[in-house]
This record gives sequence, structure tokens and C-alpha cells, in this order.
Amino acid sequence: MCPSKQKLNLSISLSVITAAAWLCFSCETRSNNKQEAENAASIEWKYIENSSVYEDAILNMMLPYDEDRLYQQAEFIFEAVNFQFNTSSGKEFDGFKSFQGSHIQLLLNGKVYGPVREREKTFNLADGNYISLAYLCNDKGMISRSPEAYVIRQFIMGDGKFESKDLTEPMIFYHLPGGKYEEKQEVLLDFFVANTTLKSDGNKVRVSLQNQTFIIDRWQPLSLSGLSIGDYTIQLELTDASGKTLPGKYSTATGQFTVEKSKTPI
Repeated sequence: MCPSKQKLNLSISLSVITAAAWLCFSCETRSNNKQEAENAASIEWKYIENSSVYEDAILNMMLPYDEDRLYQQAEFIFEAVNFQFNTSSGKEFDGFKSFQGSHIQLLLNGKVYGPVREREKTFNLADGNYISLAYLCNDKGMISRSPEAYVIRQFIMGDGKFESKDLTEPMIFYHLPGGKYEEKQEVLLDFFVANTTLKSDGNKVRVSLQNQTFIIDRWQPLSLSGLSIGDYTIQLELTDASGKTLPGKYSTATGQFTVEKSKTPI
């Protein structure tokens, strides 16, 4: 065979291989997109009714003081009224995983440092400016909505520079879900809202999960179901009545969790 015919045949073969590879990739991409759409469409959510816990609880933070400057260690001392550590709330919420007793959830600059299961807790912290949030939770991780069951405070560690923050602006903090869950298990979605009230004609929370977005106009825990195996990221945004994200450092929050294959027969 002459060289020109060999080159022509080789060119045709490469073109066929390239076309086949593109077709395979295109089919796989469409299949993945279809599967992602099916997974997203299967996710369902609903408010958890009668979910109030520790309705008359009060949480006080004795230390650190507001705008206090601490060195080496930060000692936290709490006092709680109408609340006991490491107990059951007396309400059954089947399907949700247990957190082994009631506790205080502590966040520093939006990062979780809890759960705290005793009145006193000490942390070694780097120098810097800190915004602390502490709130009460039951044994299933549900947040107390009592208006006096949380404390927001600012303090400084070491030689950190004090940064004045407006602690009265609307804030949202991610709470649950987190960690690992089994397939078919209901997943609790909960978050902490401060300095605002959610309502149908006012501020709301926009939840983004996979390819789905839904709007919450009640500060109430939710149940998520229909989650397939995989890793998930949830984004929460405080919005005004028109759907515009509110200004402020803590007007958005993000969390991750994983759904694994069930270890027991379903």
C-alpha cells in the first residue's frame, strides 16, 4: 500500500476512535447529569411539628466577659436554668441519631467547639478576635428556641487586635446535619438564628442542597429524606422579603455531611 493511502487510513481510524470516545463521554455525562437530577428531585423536606425543647430555659455565660482579653487559655463558665446536662428531653424523635444527652453547643467565629457537657470548659486558643455563640440543645441535637437560651459575646485572645463587631445584626449559624448518616435514615436540619424573626412577609432562610433550593419562613427544625449515598453541602442564607441576601459576616452559613450505605438490612 502506498504511503498516502496508509496515512489516509490512519487518519480515518483516529477520527473514528475520537468520535466514539466523544460519544461515550457525552453519554456518560448525560447519564451523570440525569442521575444528579434524579437524586436532587428525590430529596424531600418537612417541618418537624411539636419540636419545641426547653421552652423556658435560660443560659448565662459567667466567663469570659464581653470584650475581655485573655491569655493562653479561654475559660468558659455557664449557668443554665430549667436545663440539665446529659439528659433526655423526654420527647421521642424516631429516626434521628442521638447526641448522648442534652448539651451546650459552642461556636467560636462560626466554628464548632462543642458540644459542651458541663458547666466549665477550657480551650487553648490562638491570639485573635473571637465571636462566641453558645446555645442549648436536647439529646437529638434540636436547638432550644427560648429567647434566653443563648449568649453571643466577643473577646480577645493574647495580643490579638480588637475588631469592633455589631452583635445585634441578623445572624445565622449552621447546626445540623453533620458527620455520617445511613441511607434511608431521616436527617435533621437545624440552624441558629439571632437578632431577627423569620416570617412569610419578612426575613427568610434560603436553603441550597444539591440542585435544590427551598425557602423557610419559620425558625423550626426540618426533616430531610430521600437522600442517596454521597457527600452533601448545605448553604443557608438569610434573605429579606424580596429574596436578597442580608449584609453582614454571619448572614450565610455552610455545613457538610455524608450519607453512607446502611449497615443493617432495611
